[in-house]
Amino acid sequence: MVVELSDQSIEKLVNLLSQKSSPTVDIIVSLIPIVGIIGGCFVFFSIFLFYYKQRILIIQTGNYKPFKVNWNLVLILTGMVTTFVGIAITTVFIINKVYGFELLGGLIPLFTGLAIIFTYIISNKVRSGREENNR
Repeated sequence: MVVELSDQSIEKLVNLLSQKSSPTVDIIVSLIPIVGIIGGCFVFFSIFLFYYKQRILIIQTGNYKPFKVNWNLVLILTGMVTTFVGIAITTVFIINKVYGFELLGGLIPLFTGLAIIFTYIISNKVRSGREENNR
């Protein structure tokens, strides 16, 4: 596909690209990411501070109930999500005939997810073996 541009269009494009931006614009553009990062850090810090204060008040009033995490569910869910993301990325790379180091972008999450799933399987076997020995 070839795009034909007139001489007048090319001249306008060259003029637009050759214009220098003002120092004020450069300063404002460089400050935007700095303000964004500082604002994000403030929000992140505030969330943790208020969560901490909430936990302290709950403990002081005696309303604290320990939260039990189902690690088996966390392991299998994390493993499955990571595995399927790895499968999808690897499939896209193979369809597009990318066989270099880029393929690692799909293979790393694929095998990480498989490792987490195997951890889940092995931990269940170890746990069931302990329960049989305790009987």
